Amino acid sequence: MTTGVGIVGARQLLATAPLDRRLPPGGTYMSALELLTLNQVAERLQVSRWTVYQLIWAGDLPSIHLGRCHRVRARDFEDFLDRLGGDT
Repeated sequence: MTTGVGIVGARQLLATAPLDRRLPPGGTYMSALELLTLNQVAERLQVSRWTVYQLIWAGDLPSIHLGRCHRVRARDFEDFLDRLGGDT
């Protein structure tokens, strides 16, 4: 699933979201907002960037667009690993 959100749109979403929806339980602003590049995801999975794109297109790994940049939320990446049965 890919969500196209511009930088202005992302700021508006963060500004209008209730505080408890912005932060995971016991989380911090940094952990809630940490974004990974596709290269970082590929390195952590030890696969090619092309494979990461395929996971995104198949709907297995949620991603967001910031302008022309693709990013994966750290929590979405961790959820993906959990679904695979891996340890985070």
